[in-house]
Amino acid sequence: GENFHRIQSRCRIRAGHGCGSPARAGFLTIPTTPSSVVIDHYTSGDVESRVAAALAAAGLEAPGLDPAAARKALPALDQLHPRGVAGTDALADRAALAPGMQVLDMAGGIGGPARRLADRHGVSVTVVDVTPAFCRLCDRLTALAGLTGQVRAVCADVCHTDFDDGVFDRIWIQYALMNVPDKAGAFAEAFRLLRPGGLLVACDVVAGNGAALD
Repeated sequence: GENFHRIQSRCRIRAGHGCGSPARAGFLTIPTTPSSVVIDHYTSGDVESRVAAALAAAGLEAPGLDPAAARKALPALDQLHPRGVAGTDALADRAALAPGMQVLDMAGGIGGPARRLADRHGVSVTVVDVTPAFCRLCDRLTALAGLTGQVRAVCADVCHTDFDDGVFDRIWIQYALMNVPDKAGAFAEAFRLLRPGGLLVACDVVAGNGAALD
């Protein structure tokens, strides 16, 4: 929608070179100091080539592929977290999403949940991740699914984005905080970016005492 493109246009104007060149990499960047440990861990072994091979094996890079077919097939490949697409759908059921909402997916990786939310709920999703290869893959898979107008990757540290205050209706964090050393900083940024009445929707592995959850 109009607000989605306004948010993305502002990032393009303010783009820097903290994670790579926008002209070369093809995704938005924001000045940041990324964690080289996280980036090295997730990009060892040429992750982009491995994903390309998986797409080819699944027939998802055939010429003239129907985006609807890609949207149906991708969730079996791009939901890189416990419970897969069922976990994403269960979390979305608690998010009270509505068409046209602006969602920020913090540390959203290659964008599997973001595409699922855009496809099923009609929301626009900005995926922020510190790993350049993941951002490139997110935009590549999003184009295959025909969702470029609703999902876009921004390469940045989730604790230090360059968005205006209060521009998102929902902040989405799904099995991602274990990769963020400054968890307090991530939550502070999330609540800065939420509109009044917005929701932080999160699911992660945490320590507990073994008691039943309410």
